[in-house]
Amino acid sequence: MTRINSVIRLNVSQTHQKKRKKTGGKYPGPTTSSKYWIYGKHSVFSALANPRRVIHGILLTENCKKQIPNNILPHLKGKHLELVKRITPDKDSSSQGIAAQVTRLIQPNLEDFLQMPHKKDIDENIRAHPLSTNRNIVIILDQVQDPHNIGAIMRSAAAFGATGVITSKHHAPSENATMIKIACGGFEMVPYIQVSNIACTISKLQEHGYFVAGLAEDAPTNLDQIDLAANQNIAIILGSEGSGIRSLVSKRANALYKIPILEQAKSINVSNAAAIALYALTTPYPR
Repeated sequence: MTRINSVIRLNVSQTHQKKRKKTGGKYPGPTTSSKYWIYGKHSVFSALANPRRVIHGILLTENCKKQIPNNILPHLKGKHLELVKRITPDKDSSSQGIAAQVTRLIQPNLEDFLQMPHKKDIDENIRAHPLSTNRNIVIILDQVQDPHNIGAIMRSAAAFGATGVITSKHHAPSENATMIKIACGGFEMVPYIQVSNIACTISKLQEHGYFVAGLAEDAPTNLDQIDLAANQNIAIILGSEGSGIRSLVSKRANALYKIPILEQAKSINVSNAAAIALYALTTPYPR
């Protein structure tokens, strides 16, 4: 007979971004503890469907148990399940009646990423989709630190078939519960590569045939003017929420582009810019 606990309060604070040091504002890089809690239906169901994700245990309410999709049920086989009356994360967010203790995904380094086959190359369903292109599209985040924005970008990356998201080890958080929940499954689909040096990474991508485009509000050319005829692999750089792309990074780009918006709006959120850029790079239209 399944035991039902009353209330489980999850300690997920360790999964949120570590506090930055007062000097330099740097993150300490990936945390040493790789086991943590994720919560929410999309997060947990996507993790269950990912064979690369190690799941140590699942808490769920009776109501949530009744709502598990049929395609997810086989993935529950052999998993440790515990029914509870309520799950209360210690942060201001909803668990939707389900949480899972997981291990952080093992992500490829840059060299391995550049050599690995991507999903669109081996998955016929992705290759046949109207948004699928013959090029790889990589997103580079230059000191984007907010986990909500990164999670939203990962969600858009999965939606538009981007092949990877690259961030800095020292200026961006490692995988955490906030990013996983906002990404709505995107973290299970798109590699999240953390590198030591963004500028050197751009050079490495260029050596492998990538056209590297930076997004900057003062760029001379609109993004819809980017040349997609050559089917060249593309990396798009997005800068931090405050200062944008750093000068050293923008100088490494092949070209800079802007997303034209009304002057009264001043700017748009970095995750919105990522979604617009991905749409522009995957949607065929007259240029």
